[in-house]
Amino acid sequence: MRNDINVYSEIGILKKVLVHPGYELEKLSPKFSDKLLFEDIPYMEVAREEHDMFTKN
Repeated sequence: MRNDINVYSEIGILKKVLVHPGYELEKLSPKFSDKLLFEDIPYMEVAREEHDMFTKN
């Protein structure tokens, strides 16, 4: 298996970032919100709109 991801620093400059609001957000449950550092369950429509604005070139 080839691994092209190399992380050498926690504070270095990011060259690329992979972001997406996927269906995994729909699987979140209030039961795990504290552990996953969520205050509330995300609203998918808003998450997708915010994602589109954030990643717009």
